[in-house]
Formats: sequence, structure tokens, C-alpha cells
Amino acid sequence: YILVVNEGLYFGDKLSHSLLNQNQLRFQGVTVSDNPFNTNEPLSISTEEIHIPLQIIGTTIFVETMPPTQNELDTCPHIHITCDSEWNPHTVRLAAFQRVGAGKGDLGGKDGAELTLSHVSSVYSHQRMAESVSYKPIVSISQVDVPASRTFISSNRHAQVDCQTLSERWNIGLTQAKQTLEATTQKGIRSAILPLSRRYRTDRMYHQRKLRNQKFYTDTVFGKCKSLTNNTCAQIFANEAYFVKAYPMERKSKAGLALRQFIRDFGVPERLTSDGATEQTGQNTEFVKNV
Repeated sequence: YILVVNEGLYFGDKLSHSLLNQNQLRFQGVTVSDNPFNTNEPLSISTEEIHIPLQIIGTTIFVETMPPTQNELDTCPHIHITCDSEWNPHTVRLAAFQRVGAGKGDLGGKDGAELTLSHVSSVYSHQRMAESVSYKPIVSISQVDVPASRTFISSNRHAQVDCQTLSERWNIGLTQAKQTLEATTQKGIRSAILPLSRRYRTDRMYHQRKLRNQKFYTDTVFGKCKSLTNNTCAQIFANEAYFVKAYPMERKSKAGLALRQFIRDFGVPERLTSDGATEQTGQNTEFVKNV
């Protein structure tokens, strides 16, 4: 047999032997028994095609192999003991694989009956119901190859962003990254040498410009009950073009803070009409200071 090791470590002539990651083999579905204290299972590597006994010297568990000849490469069966997709120990999720493989075994008794019924509906499985209530997602093996998020360090303060760079940063396709760049002006950003050590404002302060020919109306609405974040009301900003923006508040006296946030988000309205409440017309209120 020809053992094919994908995504393995290769040291050339610097190492006289090969190194195997037993969890990488298990991820491929290969059974690896490497516990010398387990007398019930001999040390071995097993697949559907072959059973390979392992040897042990001291704490080193190994199997003797030899380089194949060209004739052996052409005629002997090839067995892939590791997956041919990219192997990243930091992103692979062995726990999900363990949950998928945990369903194999004895179907008798109470646990076996529960396992059988769980294939009909998750309500018959205590474990699956507990996991769904606690919002613990079970990740399938097909989702293991999702690339990990990256950290970015730059030496140029005004670095240009192309579709290839955006695709790697956002983990999206090249076509989607190209469409994103075409639909984005990138005029309201400020660049800096990464990683950032403080928060940056944008170079172009668009929120200081007036919303010309925009007549806005504002009012405070109250809810019947308090929210989970202790909000009891909200400040509403709307115009005649059916634009509406609501800012939750703990109390109506914070209407001025809501107005300030609205100006930061959208700009200074040219005209703003309110119902004349004390919180919006008082001389020393935050609302009047922002107006």
C-alpha cells in the first residue's frame, strides 16, 4: 500500500522520519489507537482498507515505512490517511467532528432508543434539545475549511484597497469584493498605520454639513413597559420623504443627546420642528444647545 499524507510536514534531508498528527488522521476518519495504557485496544492505525500495527519505544509510537519505487507507485493501492484540503490547527473544529461521530455505536438500551428517536425529531433527544436551548451550534465537517479572520498591520498610512485585499479581509469572493468597491466612494474614511492605538475621526466631516431642503420633525414617544436596557421612551426624527430614525432613551430629558447623535449620523437639518416640550425648548437644555 502507498500511504498518502496530505498537508503534512516535510523536512527533506534534515529529518530521517516523518511526523504525523494523530488528530489530523482522525479528522479524515482514520481510527488511531495510540493510548499505550488501554489494554483493550492495541496500538494501530485502521482504515476501511488496511490495519497497520504500531510499535512503541519509550514514549515514541511509530510505524516502519519505506520509500516506494516507481513500480510500486504505479501498481500499489493508494490510501489517503489525511484530508487533501488545507489543514489549519487553529481553525479546525474537532469538537464538531466528535459530535458527528458520537452517534455511531450500540443502539440498544435507553441511550440507543433515544439515539434512534433523535433521527425522527430533536425533541426526543435530551442532548440535542439542551444544545438548541443554549444556542450552541453544531458545526458540520463541511464548514471546517472556512478561513480564519486575519489581523492587519500596515506601514503605509494611505494604503490603497483593491478587490484582492478586500476579499481576504472580509472573507468574500473576488466578484463580490469588486462590486463592493464599485458601490463605495471611500471618501468618508481616514487611514492610519495599523494597528490603531486610538480611535480616529474621519478626515471629511460630512455630519457638519446641513441637510439642505430637508424639513425634519421630532417628537418623544413613550413605551408601555421598560426595555431590557432600561429604555422607557425614544426620540423620533422624520421628514416628509418617509425617513424615520428612532433613538431609544432612558428618560425624555435625554432628547438633546438623541439630537446630537442624529446630527453625527446624518448631518444638521436645515429646519427642525418639535411640539415645544420643555426638554426641547428649555433655555439650558442639551437639546437647545445642539440646535
